[in-house]
Amino acid sequence: MSTPLLAASGITKRYGAVVALREVGMQLRAGRVRAIVGENGAGKSTLTGVLAGLVHPDAGEVHLDGEPVRFAGRRDAIAHGIGLVPQHLSLVGARRGTPPRPPDRLRDRRRGGARRRDRADRARRAPAR
Repeated sequence: MSTPLLAASGITKRYGAVVALREVGMQLRAGRVRAIVGENGAGKSTLTGVLAGLVHPDAGEVHLDGEPVRFAGRRDAIAHGIGLVPQHLSLVGARRGTPPRPPDRLRDRRRGGARRRDRADRARRAPAR
């Protein structure tokens, strides 16, 4: 079997007394699609953060093309061809240079009562029944 493009073994990460990851391992191969699923608090974001250079593990190793690596940060991981697509695509600009778009609930709050005013205006313009 071929060497995995990206592999993690024995990854452990603690936040104080909370163990987010305990000896986690995985292998990613070319031409394969993988999903990381689990309940809230299962460590999915922590694991992807380790793989993308955003989180430094307390123990374990990450291997890229069979060689051990320790990314200094996100930019270092990107320079090695590793990136992370956020779960909430609304936080990513549609085009390069487009500022991130806040989620609807934040945008509505920031606009104050604008949506309520819009609904009231439509109601006033609607024909009487």
